[in-house]
Order: sequence, then C-alpha cells, then structure tokens
Amino acid sequence: MSVVIESMKKLLIVFSGTGNSLYLAKLIQQVSPGETDIVLLKHGVILPDLDDYSGIGILSPLYYYRLPTIVRKFIGETSLPNGKYYFALITRGSRSEGGALAQASKLFKKRGLSLSYARYVHMPLNDVTFYRPDKNIEKCLDEVVAITPQIVRDIDSKASHHDFEPLGLLAHLVEPLLFSKPHLMDAHFSIKREACVKCGLCASICPANNIVLNPHPEWQHKCEVCLRCFHYCPRFAITYKSVDPKHHRYVNPNIKVSEFM
Repeated sequence: MSVVIESMKKLLIVFSGTGNSLYLAKLIQQVSPGETDIVLLKHGVILPDLDDYSGIGILSPLYYYRLPTIVRKFIGETSLPNGKYYFALITRGSRSEGGALAQASKLFKKRGLSLSYARYVHMPLNDVTFYRPDKNIEKCLDEVVAITPQIVRDIDSKASHHDFEPLGLLAHLVEPLLFSKPHLMDAHFSIKREACVKCGLCASICPANNIVLNPHPEWQHKCEVCLRCFHYCPRFAITYKSVDPKHHRYVNPNIKVSEFM
C-alpha cells in the first residue's frame, strides 16, 4: 500500500544576488502540489503571518563557505514560531560545501528551534572575485530542475536530513580572513563615469539599500556583497576590484531584474 504524503503550506524566504536561489524557489513553487509563497529577503522586508505556514524554508547562496550576513541576522533576530518544519537550501557554484548548514543549524538551536532539513544545491558559479562564471550553465540548471521534485517530496514528508560538510571546520577558520567585514567590501566598487547613465537601477535592486545616486552611484558601507549591482548594470559601468564586467558577469537566465524591485 502506497503512503500518501500531504503537501504542506510552505513559505520560502529567499536571499538571492544573481537569481540562482530565487530560481530554485520558483521551481519548488511550481512543483509543489500545495500552496507555496515566496518572500525576497531584503532590508525592511515585511513578512506574512508565519503562523499560517507549516513549513518555513531559508534559501540562500553560500558566501565564502558560510551564510550571508543578512541571512544570519534574519535567523538570529526574527521572531520565529515554534512547531514549524524548518528547512534550508543553500545554493553554491563550487563543489566545496563549506559550513553554512551547520552555521544555520546552530543559529536555529540558539532560538530553541530545530532545522530539520538542510542541503546544498549546485548552481552555476557566479563568484567573480576568485573565478570566472560557468560556461555550461544550461546543463547545470537542467540538473537543478531534475532534483527539485525530490526536494519537494522530502520537505512535504518532513524528512530529516543534513548534508555532510567536510570543510566545515576549515570554513569556520577561513571565513574571518576572507569575509571579516563584508559591509565595508563595497569600497572595492568603482564607476566608469563615461559609461554610467545614472539610471538608478543599481540603487533600486540593492537588497541592503546601500546605494544612493549623487549623481553617480555611491555605496554606503552596508553591503551584503551579493554583487547584484555589478551583474545587472545595463551599461557595464560598475566594476568590482579589477574585474571586467563585460567578461565576468552572470545572471540566472530565468530571472528578470524586475523581480528584484
């Protein structure tokens, strides 16, 4: 006799720089037989009533082997209800798992909550600070589409699972060296004034409200280092360190920039 799994009402709380985590959330929403809502995590986000949901998920990219600052603060400071099924899906471009899942689990534990399901999902690489974006994007995204139904089945059945993180200890030691003051890393941005048309797109899509026009973009040292401004600038006018935006940009092809506004 087959076991019927009842689909739970899910809320996906998503932080996404170039669209990978948002794309995964939209795939889950499409595949889920039950109601699934998506909220983009950003400065000043207004959440729906969390008591209305049986499952609450955190979807986020992996940053320097760990969770982005905005995600850490959300888990650590938001009033999260008891008695919910909490899960985390961390997208990452490299095959290095890091320590983000263990970090998330500890943050939930400090709140007296349990993170039941935590796994990594391989996505196209978008870290231009150390690598070049993946060339075989279509194949990678096809693999994500293929595994999404199983992820949904796991969540709806309230599965208990945590991916193994062999680099967890290393990540804990390395992160302070690479990512100790992320809010100040916007000092590495610069503007090609001859290319910038002062359209304001970068400011309107920044999840940290970190960019003001004066009259060109200026960063206010509240950066999340998502590099969304860099990747989406329509005139390739924003540079980061010595990275050439014409050759190193990546945006998920299934996500429109308007979805971040």
